[in-house]
Amino acid sequence: AIVPEDLLHVRHYQGHWLARANKLETLEEKEAPIPRHILDTIRQRIHDSDVLASAYNSQNSTGVEWITPIERSPRLQISKTTLLETRQDLDSFDILATKIVQGKASFPEGTSALKFRPGKLSQISEVEALRQCYVDKAVYGEHFHRSDTVQVSISEVHQLIYKFVPKSGSSTSRYMMKERFGAIERIKNTAAFGDGTFSNYTIFTFVRDPLSRFFASYDEAYARAAPWARHGSHPFPYLYEGFDSYQDYEDVFCPPETRKSRKECTKRASQENGTLAARLGRFAFETDGRSIFDVHLQLQVPMLSKRSDGRAIHMDVLFNTTAATNGWESLAASR
Repeated sequence: AIVPEDLLHVRHYQGHWLARANKLETLEEKEAPIPRHILDTIRQRIHDSDVLASAYNSQNSTGVEWITPIERSPRLQISKTTLLETRQDLDSFDILATKIVQGKASFPEGTSALKFRPGKLSQISEVEALRQCYVDKAVYGEHFHRSDTVQVSISEVHQLIYKFVPKSGSSTSRYMMKERFGAIERIKNTAAFGDGTFSNYTIFTFVRDPLSRFFASYDEAYARAAPWARHGSHPFPYLYEGFDSYQDYEDVFCPPETRKSRKECTKRASQENGTLAARLGRFAFETDGRSIFDVHLQLQVPMLSKRSDGRAIHMDVLFNTTAATNGWESLAASR
């Protein structure tokens, strides 16, 4: 009733995934209860305001009607000292992992693997981290390009090569390469990047936060793989249940009673009633992440890896889409 239902829905499926993967016991538990005075204040303001009460009561609600704080079981309580020690252990693992990648340390005796927190290899660059990656084709085969020879954007004058990564600013990047650097698009063997003919080129791409990219990729894949867009069966038919056309789909995220014309639907946020979110949640729960129904669902690292051996292709620079302007300015300044 206080936390948005779509957030609860996502957390629900996250819990199922962790349970199925036997990972619940490996989680670091953090106690962060909502203080009772905050809950009481919210509830009182809803009660005292006709506007807030009307908005609150007009929403479809499922599950608990109100959050009631309860005392935690002593078995689940973790002292601040224990949390500090756990955090210090994680910090030490992150530092050790960084040193191993840099060749400055070895694995502790009797171990051949070490876990570290995502984004915590802070002493090495993104390119250095990518060079350490290996993708098993037997597991993620569908996420690779069909061959190492793919289309890239290449500027002979400025000796730049941009490797496409869909839903990571690729449309903007292709435009910038053409308009700013006079690039053309050609088929090139990415496995040969960094050697011979390509040794004098700066090879780069843009990557995006995986979760943000997944949502954008799912939206793109959903529309491209819809029954009205192509023939054949779909591996997840429930995603389109009740939709015989794009207009049926549009009427869910852009209800007819909220618009004057369909043109408005492309310029505003979704106003769907939870139907699409529930189907996305079910898809996230049921998919194994290995089989994909559209190329836009391919993961970024496999697309930056050689199909021939699963190792990363040569990259000189990796930019993040959140700082795309800075990336393009640095490229322009170096030319």
